[in-house]
Amino acid sequence: MTFVHLKNAGVLVNDEVDFGRTSVQQIASQRIGRDLYRQVFKIAFHLKDGRLVQAVAVSDASKEECSMSGVTVYRIAGSYPE
Repeated sequence: MTFVHLKNAGVLVNDEVDFGRTSVQQIASQRIGRDLYRQVFKIAFHLKDGRLVQAVAVSDASKEECSMSGVTVYRIAGSYPE
């Protein structure tokens, strides 16, 4: 979902991302309801030209459904090769 948000914003393009090197790290999970959790993930997209695009994705999830809300995506970093 994060990739789609960044693609729609013109930040990423399908054929420039090395999906084999993309990493996802859960950095927070907080119970906000009886069976509802707010989850925060850091995603690092490695591009084939050496750049790195990082984002944070925030969404709500439950045991019944993995996405109980839309995903809010924040682009936090981008680096460029030397």
